[in-house]
Amino acid sequence: MKIKDLFNLILKIFGLILLKDVLLALISVLSMLAAVLMSSQTNTFDVSFFEFFNSFLYVLICSFFAYVFIFRTGWIIQKLKLNNDFSDKDISLNLSSTCILTIAIIIIGGWLIVNEVPNFCSQLYYILLGIKQKNIPIQNTAIIIPAVKIIIGLLLVGEQKRIVAFLDKRKIK
Repeated sequence: MKIKDLFNLILKIFGLILLKDVLLALISVLSMLAAVLMSSQTNTFDVSFFEFFNSFLYVLICSFFAYVFIFRTGWIIQKLKLNNDFSDKDISLNLSSTCILTIAIIIIGGWLIVNEVPNFCSQLYYILLGIKQKNIPIQNTAIIIPAVKIIIGLLLVGEQKRIVAFLDKRKIK
């Protein structure tokens, strides 16, 4: 493994972390879009339109950087001149790039699952408590975001071989 390959892996891992953030922010953007559409029907444009626009802009910018970090790592290395001061000697790492990407995807997915299971359980508890006591207002939407985050984490962990194969296939082209 050469130093350029190591920089490639590090940039791809940053890109995967950004992609995770994009997926999580997309959930908020969709809920804000629903709020904007509801407020447009009642002709009460709150700050929700501006929040939606800012969040949508954030998702677009992060999506662009995630794309560049994942699929255009060679361009970043060339523009930032990351490998100019290093020789072309091989670095002795006993892990392949596929193995490192697999580990990174499993860590990101596991992190999502570990962070969101307590949120999901607490929201589920409040919903069940509201159903039992009948006087507490139930917010069913509060459980959706942790559930979607858990599903994304499970998909990352479960489908990590396909994700790595896709990233390696893109590297070859």
